[in-house]
Amino acid sequence: MAGIYIHIPFCKKLCAYCDFYHIPAPEDNTPFIKALLKEAADRSGYLAKETVSTVYIGGGTPSVLSVSEILLILDRLNTLFSIAKDAEITVELNPDDVHKDYLSGIKKIGVNRISL
Repeated sequence: MAGIYIHIPFCKKLCAYCDFYHIPAPEDNTPFIKALLKEAADRSGYLAKETVSTVYIGGGTPSVLSVSEILLILDRLNTLFSIAKDAEITVELNPDDVHKDYLSGIKKIGVNRISL
């Protein structure tokens, strides 16, 4: 049993109490996502013989990413790793970012657990 943790370091505001690595959210997430997907590809061999049962996208504030950006990440992980059909797919959300369309969108792309 294996799990994948993806750290999205971006935050809309930097909270003084937070101990996690975080930086201000950029206007364009594309360079970060490209680097993240390259890193995932580079490390895919580590789990070549494993079935991944959990994918956790944490942060920072992953909900600064759009649903389509999260889908891009999940799609690439699915091509690189053997992710179980019943895997727990979690995304951390900031309550300030949550709205019905966003929740509906992440559910449609396979996210089956959220952490607020």
